[in-house]
Amino acid sequence: MLLADHQTIGGYPVIAVIIRADWPRIGQLAPGANVNFQPVSQEAARKAGLDQQDALGRIAREISEDQSWDGAWLDAGG
Repeated sequence: MLLADHQTIGGYPVIAVIIRADWPRIGQLAPGANVNFQPVSQEAARKAGLDQQDALGRIAREISEDQSWDGAWLDAGG
């Protein structure tokens, strides 16, 4: 698996692509970890990405609406 810090290479066939919604999980794997791949349609990959964006948006809104974050920031010297 080649991630953002991969070398510049080319001229080889690409046999698989990891869907963008799975990048955070792939990026946290330890070296030598076992990985199982399964085929996913483009539509399913697109839906997974949109679902992930929605979930992250909900989390961001909840954090921004939670006043306790303001207090924690001020307590930390912010």
